[in-house]
Amino acid sequence: MFKKRLVEYFKRRTEHRENRERYLTETYAKLQATWTKKVEKVENTKRRREREAKARDLYEKIFPELRKQREDKERDHRLGSRGGAVRSEADMEDVIERLQEQEMEDKKMHSLAVIPPLLLPEDERRRKFANNNGLVLDPLREYEERKFLNTWTEAEKEVFKEKFLQHPKNFGQIAQFLERKTVADCVQYYYLSKKTENYKQLMRRVKVRRGKRTAGGAQQPHQSSAAAAAAAAAAAQDAIGVLTRNRRGDMQDKEDNSNRSTPQPGVKAEKDDDDRWERKKENY
Repeated sequence: MFKKRLVEYFKRRTEHRENRERYLTETYAKLQATWTKKVEKVENTKRRREREAKARDLYEKIFPELRKQREDKERDHRLGSRGGAVRSEADMEDVIERLQEQEMEDKKMHSLAVIPPLLLPEDERRRKFANNNGLVLDPLREYEERKFLNTWTEAEKEVFKEKFLQHPKNFGQIAQFLERKTVADCVQYYYLSKKTENYKQLMRRVKVRRGKRTAGGAQQPHQSSAAAAAAAAAAAQDAIGVLTRNRRGDMQDKEDNSNRSTPQPGVKAEKDDDDRWERKKENY
């Protein structure tokens, strides 16, 4: 039963709104037609045309571009009255150029136009919404009360400063080192203490120290690499010397072996003579 009554209520409200919009549209159309006729009647009087012609001549003498715009509009009007016939390519280019200028002018006017607020019905105008979400009636009292809700000890301040220099503005990372503080607490403390602590100056000092350490570390590896290169050269020379001595000894051994293995003519002849004398002695 309640559902049926609710549906009928919404249906009646929709019909009432549509009838009202239809009545407003018809009334506006009638009033606009009446107003347009009155404007045409006022603007087309002989006295008004003469006054506008004098003012136009005066302004065109001061601003020559106004005359050019008026002549372009009159030419367009004549072309339209002829049925849009273009006799030459020059006329076609002229028409296209003026159309582009007119389009740019329309866009400019649309951008400068101010859209008025919508005229709402009376029942919708009565509806208002007062948003009191997050309303603070006494900011100073609120600030003084928050001081005692979340206090920072000296140890926590030192930890925050140390971790802030290691992780600048990474409050999520900083809050991990503080047990009783959240990310919002770290952000609030940063903005409350940034003027007194001067974090930017501390960051510059840390960067300068890191730069010096980096430069010193770069010089030490350079020196150690030079010493290593010198040691490697000395070791190479020693190895060359040892290798030379080894080669010299090997060459001498080869020469002795070759001397031993190579038969010498004089030694062999003496040995043969001794063998002959020994045989003769045995025979006798």
